[in-house]
Amino acid sequence: MENIRINSDAATVDHISKLPEPILQKIMSLMPFKAAARMSTLSKDLHGAWSSLSYLNFGDKFFYYEKNREDIGHVKFSKIVDQTLANRQKHKVSIQKFWLRLPPCLCCSPYQKWIKILVACNIKDLILSVHLPRGDNFFPIPEEIFAAKELNVLDLCGFKLELPCNGIKFSALRKLKLSHVFLDVQLFRALCATCSCLEELSLCQCRGLVYLQILGSKLKMVQLELVEIKRVVIMAPNLEELRITSIHDKSLDVSGITDCKALKSLYLDGVAFANEKDIFSSLPNLESFYRLCLAQ
Repeated sequence: MENIRINSDAATVDHISKLPEPILQKIMSLMPFKAAARMSTLSKDLHGAWSSLSYLNFGDKFFYYEKNREDIGHVKFSKIVDQTLANRQKHKVSIQKFWLRLPPCLCCSPYQKWIKILVACNIKDLILSVHLPRGDNFFPIPEEIFAAKELNVLDLCGFKLELPCNGIKFSALRKLKLSHVFLDVQLFRALCATCSCLEELSLCQCRGLVYLQILGSKLKMVQLELVEIKRVVIMAPNLEELRITSIHDKSLDVSGITDCKALKSLYLDGVAFANEKDIFSSLPNLESFYRLCLAQ
């Protein structure tokens, strides 16, 4: 068999950089921020794709790796976020997605400025969380976030949410996930009233509410993990999936389930329900039903 000779020049051809910019940006959007940033240094074409990248995936670990130089690392990485957002704003790049988890020591100032820039850049998907220390020290969020008219997905953890003076303008919001937040009663009512396009709602261990009324003609999925709420009323005629877990109170009062005629999947944990037969007779489309921790 003849020996195969490899052309060293052919072996080092950069085929990735020659891909169309939309494909390069799609590849970068699937990568963690640091990996995508390193990739952008390999060629002029890659740097160009990176400079206008609208998917900023900082992820959960961006601020969590310099164990012995934590404060220095946080300052350095904050400047990176500052520069990245300032560059997008300068070049009028509409940001499709921004995902970042903050350490407690940065929750005094920078993130509020970042949110204002994101709103100015017509943010579509915002995933922002803060690592809470022990206790319920929720962090404030700027009112500008409620003016994000282009927002499709909002996922927040660790913040205090109150009704803004100028109201809520989430006309395009389709998915809302709130975890470990302080939720103002008036704010939640306003969310239900103004978010007419909302299809998915998830509330996980939120504080500030003892009564919850869920309204939404387009709601398809609702997931609730409750710690303080005593009563839930559901008015969502097109709801298809409902999951309710009551962590402390194992006799949570829930009404309106049997009016959700489109319901296909139902999961109840710690929910008081007088007659299970009503569920099966009232929900003709029900395909799966789970019930745990039955109240005595």
